[in-house]
Amino acid sequence: MGLQVYNEAKLRIASRASGTIDLENDTLKIMLLSASYTPDLDHDFVDDVVAAELSCTGYVGGWGSAGRKTLAGNVLSKDNANDRVVLAGTDLTWTAVNGATVRYAVLHKPVTSDALSPLIGYLNVNPTAGITFDGNDWKLVLTNGVLRFL
Repeated sequence: MGLQVYNEAKLRIASRASGTIDLENDTLKIMLLSASYTPDLDHDFVDDVVAAELSCTGYVGGWGSAGRKTLAGNVLSKDNANDRVVLAGTDLTWTAVNGATVRYAVLHKPVTSDALSPLIGYLNVNPTAGITFDGNDWKLVLTNGVLRFL
């Protein structure tokens, strides 16, 4: 399953009004959530999901924290063979993470606070059980595309 796009993000990506989301040029970040999060495409801002953000060795959550990684090398491309547009970025690595289980990686646009930072989408990294961190590095592969508009 690919990234599920929140409804607010769909509007901001398609809109020309202020507060839009420019997938190639805006700063975008990934935060990690536990299985306590119940996905809802009606969620609008980071403060709607932050209660489920991880807190463990190697991942510090919260506004401005090092746990939230910045996407780099954002490139949109058209994939005619699969009839979609793909947003790809550089793979992200969290170092020596331990003591938590990640279930969702959430893409968002940081603004000035969690209450004002729009959610873009979430990826279920392991639908059955999540991924339990054991002190090793963990890589989220994004070079194949983090966002696919079907």
